[in-house]
Amino acid sequence: MISLSATVDVRTPIAGLDKLQRRQLPFATALALTRTAQAAQSEIREDLPKHFKQRGSGLSWISRGIGVEAAKKDHSEATVYSRDWFMLYQEEGGTKRPLTAAMLAIPHGKLVGMAERPKPSGLLGQPGVFVNKFASGVEFIGQCTGPGRYPLAILYVLKPTVNVRPEWGFEATVERVANERFPGEMRSALEIALRSAA
Repeated sequence: MISLSATVDVRTPIAGLDKLQRRQLPFATALALTRTAQAAQSEIREDLPKHFKQRGSGLSWISRGIGVEAAKKDHSEATVYSRDWFMLYQEEGGTKRPLTAAMLAIPHGKLVGMAERPKPSGLLGQPGVFVNKFASGVEFIGQCTGPGRYPLAILYVLKPTVNVRPEWGFEATVERVANERFPGEMRSALEIALRSAA
């Protein structure tokens, strides 16, 4: 899981609140923060196709990995996060290295006769799929698309590292949504808290 933080000023003028409002303030703040985080989560999910190419069902499971950790009355902080470790590179850039395998498999071409792109380990048992090297020595996973070895499609290129440019904008989106939404959510949450206490 990665957690990319963004801050929003959640201070409320205490002096102008009566005793009941002050007592309900922790609940209202937690509710407002959680709803604001959920709004940021929705926008990040909707914006994924603007930043990344759709390959099979890839974006749908990345979208499902965008989660929210709710705020609590005794912990005035809500978190928007991604459970996919590699998305940190999309946000911050850097040199990506494999966690367990010897090489990174970089998606390259379109799979023929497959609706979704399986992981490289799931491809290697498929008929017509093989590992080979380019003349440069770089390995690839290929698929025969005709009756013989050719023509072929390059499905993955295998590399020990990949330099990733930051292009997601996760943190900027969370911060913008927080600053836009929190004041209104706080007013609404305080009204709900006061009604529930009446």
